[in-house]
Amino acid sequence: MRGWMLAVGLAAAALTPALSPTASAQDAVDAPGAALVEICTEVGIPAVPELGPRTCRTFDAGSTLFAQVCGLLPLPPEACANATDGRVVDSSLVDAYERTWVHRALRLQSRYDDGEPLLNSLWAHTHNSFNATAYTPSVANLDPNQRYSLADQLRMGIRAVELDLHWFLHPAGSAANGGKAVVLCHGKSVEVGPTTVHVGCSLDRLFVDGLQELRSFLAAPGNEDEVVLLYLENQLEGDPAAHAEAAAVIERVLGDLVVRPPGGQPCAEMPLDSTTDALTATRGRVLIVGNCGPGAWGTWVHERGPRWSESGSGGSYPAPSGCAATRENEAYDSTWIRLYEDSTWLSAMVGGPSPAIDVDDVRSMVRCGVDMIGFDRLEPFDGRLEALVWSWAPEEPLDDPARGCAARGTDGRFRMAGCGDAKAFACRTADGAWTVPASEGPRADGDA
Repeated sequence: MRGWMLAVGLAAAALTPALSPTASAQDAVDAPGAALVEICTEVGIPAVPELGPRTCRTFDAGSTLFAQVCGLLPLPPEACANATDGRVVDSSLVDAYERTWVHRALRLQSRYDDGEPLLNSLWAHTHNSFNATAYTPSVANLDPNQRYSLADQLRMGIRAVELDLHWFLHPAGSAANGGKAVVLCHGKSVEVGPTTVHVGCSLDRLFVDGLQELRSFLAAPGNEDEVVLLYLENQLEGDPAAHAEAAAVIERVLGDLVVRPPGGQPCAEMPLDSTTDALTATRGRVLIVGNCGPGAWGTWVHERGPRWSESGSGGSYPAPSGCAATRENEAYDSTWIRLYEDSTWLSAMVGGPSPAIDVDDVRSMVRCGVDMIGFDRLEPFDGRLEALVWSWAPEEPLDDPARGCAARGTDGRFRMAGCGDAKAFACRTADGAWTVPASEGPRADGDA
């Protein structure tokens, strides 16, 4: 099939030229120990099937703790590499990744979804985005889901982030609230008699800290058109004071950047049938979803609703031919599907290590229509990011003024092309259907 001419050249040319990763960056990604934990887990101990995986995960957790504490010292990043996989936390690797074709292709690809219903869109996502070794150690983040900060995850192309909110004692808490504040904690709320105990929470970062990272990213030059889905896991005990404080923080930090529920409809269902373009028409660029709550909270947060489906067993995903059987009685085109992995030690101890989402899983999820693919331990140059790209061919689009348009090739991928080249046109009929007429011509004849 001949290519389809697309007027995307101006956006492509506006982005930074692709650069190959530096030798040090690539060495960090290809570290020999990268699969050590996975190999250890697969081998296991035949007589005690769960002992091997749990022991491996415990060793990995200890190595992660060492790397986190080491990172607080004035040492070069390579001195604090994780012993089990050789990875380092180094912002220079994020800088290098931002200059790659994958990063550029993902940014352009997200624009293609702007005119599509949310139900048919794809969001790069991190699971428990806030729970990262990049921050000052607390009880919870000694068992992290992520290594890089929320800000660096956004720089790597993540556009759906998750924050877990707890109502817990904190030095910043006011006397009026009994010393409690809204904190970011990878903990568990447990009812003990008349009170709620937030197991795992300690001196954690504040909710406002996470929102300020998000605000700074959206305000950075070049990010003026970026849109972020903010998923809030609400463990605020149903307390009106907690929800009032959380709502006040949202208003103070994000304010008019938030796409708010319709007036008079607190906690309205996530607008899955709407498009990003329609939602952001009033300049809102953050869509907040989560659990409903009392008071002003519901004027900022959309409820996930009955069409939201999520699962923490995202690994070992079937080939695209098995899409229909992956989740019983569920249609990809009418359900928002979130799948995520969980690499924490606690989850491994409680339920056994969950399967990781690998590159092949991501490719299958994209083809099947999963909307929100949640990564743990996302890295710059992570192959799973490249697996999210369904649109552009490798190393495309190029920054080439002579090729300001793009053509769809026989492999279904886009490549830069000259706007004067004769190609077939992709046309939309009055009833909204797409067709490819037999005639060919330059881009300038497309409107006719």
